[in-house]
Formats: sequence, C-alpha cells, structure tokens
Amino acid sequence: MKIINRGGGERNYVTDQYNTAYLNYNGRIDIETRGSSSQWEIEKKQYGFSTRMADDITNNNVSLLGMPSENDWILNGMVYDSAFVRDYLCYNLSWQIGEYASRTVYCELIINGAYRGLYLLEEK
Repeated sequence: MKIINRGGGERNYVTDQYNTAYLNYNGRIDIETRGSSSQWEIEKKQYGFSTRMADDITNNNVSLLGMPSENDWILNGMVYDSAFVRDYLCYNLSWQIGEYASRTVYCELIINGAYRGLYLLEEK
C-alpha cells in the first residue's frame, strides 16, 4: 500500500506514488472487508487493514497521515452519510471536549487501479 501526502492544502496526484518525497507510507498490509450485511448490500465497501513488516506476519506500527503510530486501521466509506461529515464531525467534537474517539483523516482510495472514492481513515 502507498499513501501519498504532499501536505496540508496541497493536491495529491496518483503519479506521486513513484516519488518517495510524497509517500507517507509505502509498505505491506493485510486487508479485509468489514461489516456483516454491508459486505453484500453496498457497493462501496468498508475495509480494515493492518500494516505489516516485510515478512507479512509481524505487525508494523506506523504513523499514517499524522495520526499516532498503530498497526490496525479502518477505511470507512461513509456510505450512509451522504454529506461525508457526520463521523468526522462527531469524532473530532468528542476529542475537543476531552472524550475518547478514534482519530480520523479524509483520504481518497484507489484499489488495483480503480478509484473507490472518498474514505475516512480511522484508528481502530
């Protein structure tokens, strides 16, 4: 998996996947679809993934897009949120009032060359 990040306020390009200066992560992952009924009912899938070492077994704790180091992550497709802000807003408001919530960052997802849309990268 590769995560491209040129920084805040900058546009990322798919061609940046070959430029190490813009790669926030370039390594192995173990990925699966999440949910029970949502796996079959909706086209835009939810994913859970773990960052791995080169041996494909050992967890690799890494910081993705400025979040604290971890190895278990969620890609939330926000399929039941047409405005794409409810989860992001709720989690961030919770943090601001001192309660625990998963940290979140917006991202765009491409799997095997197919654009999947806007997702919310979350701590698991």
